Amino acid sequence: MQAGDCFLIGGHELTPHLWIILTRPSGDPARVLIASCTSRKPWSDDTVLLDRGDHPFIRHETVIAYTEIRIVEARVIEFQLGLGKITRRERMRRAVLDRVVEAVLNSTNAAAKFKQFILDQDDRSDATPKPAEKARGSRGG
Repeated sequence: MQAGDCFLIGGHELTPHLWIILTRPSGDPARVLIASCTSRKPWSDDTVLLDRGDHPFIRHETVIAYTEIRIVEARVIEFQLGLGKITRRERMRRAVLDRVVEAVLNSTNAAAKFKQFILDQDDRSDATPKPAEKARGSRGG
């Protein structure tokens, strides 16, 4: 399990949503930060806007559901995958993952504890939140 891995939660009675692992596993027990993608609505926080081409599952304008971000034990995800309760999907490209992580750091709707979780394991020397900017359009490979 690593940053950029993606999976679906949802199924028969729930609309499936794409979840992204934003950080590498760390700590004991190993934990990761995960974020849910959801369709863009007029009231959405669009600090980062994802669209067709950013991930095979994404077919229209999509945002991060900042209220759904979670820190979870990596073994719980592995267990749920083994049970078939969640479904593994294609990995998120590094450039897109970087945009999403920056958006979490810059969003006014992401909780401070999630920002700190990222910063605590960030290897970049400039790992400080930047003033809120819209992270649109800069797609990379």
